[in-house]
Amino acid sequence: MNTNRHPLHATLVLLTICSVIGTSLLAVGHLLNSRWLDLFLFNGDSLTLALYAKSLFSGEVRDWTFSSQIFFFPEIFIYLLCYALTPTIEWSFILNALINYWLFAFFLYKIAGAVGAAIWVRTGFVVLASCLLLLYCSLEQKAEVNVTALVTLFLFNTYYFGAILCALLIAWLSCCALNGTRFDRKPVYGLVAVCSAMTYFSNPMFLLQGAIPYVVCLLYMRWSRTIENGVSRWLIVAMVLGVVTGQLMRLYFSEHVGKAIGKYVHLKSFLEGLQGVGNNLGRVAETSAGILEFSIIGGLFMLSTVLACVYIRSTARRPAFSITYPGSAFLFLVLFSAFSACITLVGTIVSGNFLMRYFLPIALLPVFVLLTAVLALRAEHGAKGKAYFLVCATLGLAMVTFAWRSSPALGNFSWLSAAPNSESHPGVRCFNELMTKKSFNVVGTFWSTRTLDAYSKTEARALQVNERFEPTLWLNNRDTYRNLAVNGVIVSRPADNVRQKGAIYAEQTQALGAPDSIATCTDFDIYYYAEGSKGYKLLAEQMKKLKR
Repeated sequence: MNTNRHPLHATLVLLTICSVIGTSLLAVGHLLNSRWLDLFLFNGDSLTLALYAKSLFSGEVRDWTFSSQIFFFPEIFIYLLCYALTPTIEWSFILNALINYWLFAFFLYKIAGAVGAAIWVRTGFVVLASCLLLLYCSLEQKAEVNVTALVTLFLFNTYYFGAILCALLIAWLSCCALNGTRFDRKPVYGLVAVCSAMTYFSNPMFLLQGAIPYVVCLLYMRWSRTIENGVSRWLIVAMVLGVVTGQLMRLYFSEHVGKAIGKYVHLKSFLEGLQGVGNNLGRVAETSAGILEFSIIGGLFMLSTVLACVYIRSTARRPAFSITYPGSAFLFLVLFSAFSACITLVGTIVSGNFLMRYFLPIALLPVFVLLTAVLALRAEHGAKGKAYFLVCATLGLAMVTFAWRSSPALGNFSWLSAAPNSESHPGVRCFNELMTKKSFNVVGTFWSTRTLDAYSKTEARALQVNERFEPTLWLNNRDTYRNLAVNGVIVSRPADNVRQKGAIYAEQTQALGAPDSIATCTDFDIYYYAEGSKGYKLLAEQMKKLKR
């Protein structure tokens, strides 16, 4: 029996890996063959990292201004790897999405092992969770990142998923320190401190989604005597030290932060935040797919919260609670996954924010209840563990089938041989064709330039300015504006007579004088001002208004 155990375990792990890879390919297929394509490749904040990578590899001086999120850890590390390994920017985004999926599944597997789950339960849990993620993505048909879409954002590299990945890494390290295994825990404390410092420096939302729930969880366990005092003390110190270090780093690099954290917090707008969430949920309820998705998310959230309450009640009543079973690592996972979701929900609304992308942990972390509920019932070994795996595999297959029916496009694997490229974007194609004939630098607004700048195949640059043609420093490099001659302006055309705030229209160019030529593209025009002309001189003057 012992002889067959290892080959069987290896087979289970191999099947799990295949299921994760398969579902990740289907999820990316959904992005590339649906209304998510434009946001995924051409119009999302992911373009920031593509521009950063181009800047880095071109040797340009890096003097960047970001938003409140700096995209440093883990985003830039993962993306630079993808950028170096792939032939085009489009493929770098695709590989990044796949790696996000794989890393999430990897941490689920390692955390399950760290809390004592047997191989059948561990693999079954990962299979079920990966299929559930695919189901969520298939139900999100519209790319409304601020209103109805929630889970699909974990496939992007700049919509706060990095903080969740780091929270999972820290949770895994902490479970290893808490599961009773005898080893030197000092490296764990060091890694927790370093990881929390870099994550908070990169994204202050880690405070709400990871750091506060982590410390609250350990403080409760320390009070209820369900954790060794020495371990809890050093884990708390490591987290607090990491966050403080991260904040000091943010202060040191403050000139590169486009918007301070305080500008996102509006405590007096609590009711507006609550109303905003209600409006978003109202939009979700307009479709059966939205109702199904958020019912599953809400159900897992409630189960996770109830399980945490059950253990809080039992451990509070029994100060001498034995940590041998289910163990400190198990209790930590139960509490942390519930606390993170609850604190994110309450904290985000109280701070006056209601954009759906801020609530990603509420959809992802309660997934652990699919594991912890089974461990709580002590059904992880023997025949019960095998039965759990079969149930997970069956449910997973049903979810994949339903996802396929909900979004038939996800089954189109043609992108593996011919992924969508920038030439399919009319604006990029027009810009590159024009600049191939005569290359010159242009300016335009945030929404009209970054796609062109990222996918430019010539030396021509497209830089962000406001309606007065002054440099706009937001998710871009200050150094690009220095000593750069600008000859062109991207001029928007009103769509259905609707003018977007902040866009540059023909009337705004009157101060520049008549252009020497006008190139017409599908959605915009490019006005060209020859060297020495009134427009050229005025643009040169405006470029000097570069603020620190």
